[in-house]
Amino acid sequence: MSRTLATKSKQEIFYLTKSLIPPLLPSFYKGQQGKILVFGGEYNGAVFFSADSSAKTGADLVHVVCTKDVAQVIKCYSPDLMVHPYLIDGETADGHDEDELIAKYVMPKVSTLLDRIDVVAMGSGLGRSSMNLKTAAEVLKEIKRRNLPVVLDADSLFLLAQSPELIQGYQNAIVTPNLMEFKRLFDKLEPGTFEARKDPRDPSNAIRLSKLLGGVTVVQKGAMDIIAREDEYIVNDSIGSNRRCGGQGDTLSGSMATFLAWGQKYKAKLWPHDDEIDEKWVPLLAAYGASSVVRKASYLAFQNKKRSMQATDLHSELANAFEELFPTETHL
Repeated sequence: MSRTLATKSKQEIFYLTKSLIPPLLPSFYKGQQGKILVFGGEYNGAVFFSADSSAKTGADLVHVVCTKDVAQVIKCYSPDLMVHPYLIDGETADGHDEDELIAKYVMPKVSTLLDRIDVVAMGSGLGRSSMNLKTAAEVLKEIKRRNLPVVLDADSLFLLAQSPELIQGYQNAIVTPNLMEFKRLFDKLEPGTFEARKDPRDPSNAIRLSKLLGGVTVVQKGAMDIIAREDEYIVNDSIGSNRRCGGQGDTLSGSMATFLAWGQKYKAKLWPHDDEIDEKWVPLLAAYGASSVVRKASYLAFQNKKRSMQATDLHSELANAFEELFPTETHL
């Protein structure tokens, strides 16, 4: 077999991606198919979309960390999510020492939760308040200390554009920037050198950003999703929709966290397999799997709703999209 993903056919990539997905064995118990933490913040919609997509992709248990006000809303949205109102909003923190509040009241609770999960999805609905960005930075340190995989999107990328050293060299991280987020990160690390590529399949910018970040996996979102980790890359040109309603990036980050958790289970040999996947490919294939499912769900939702399509419509199609791409295997 070829030892580089870039030379593999789309069929081969799909086969390898499907190999990451655990079968539904009667011997499995709750939690073995993935325990995800969505670290959100002040905005309920984005946090919910990330957590809901993680659950609907197939994670057994999904935890949400957010502020108290957001927690009440998300609990009303879904009884399937475990919601923890651990974060302190900026208004409550006003006039107090933020670092002291985080160290005394937030981190002990979040750290205990981190000990119980497989993967973190961070950034959806986080917000840019000083309190939340400082908290996210501290949580990232704890994530790295535990060597946990993490998917970083939205406002966590805003944080990284200010302090890229938070994840530089941490190869258990995936970043999922859109065009503006990508350019902001690139310019921080190598000022004045970014040039947009005319060919949507050109992986050179994604490869360069991955190297600048020290081997972090980069998912450059666009007309085609380019997934790169140093010199390894995959281009996902599968059909989606041209509807650009909000929430689709949050959906992708949650789904990706679930695929990444499955990748960890694959490496741990939770079920018997032939070891066809090189460990360094796992984050790229996990990103490709999530990208494919969300693109297919977007396509299916657009067929029904056209210009009225919203992220909630996409979520209604996640199950159909997953089954169409990766038919469920059971061993009974």
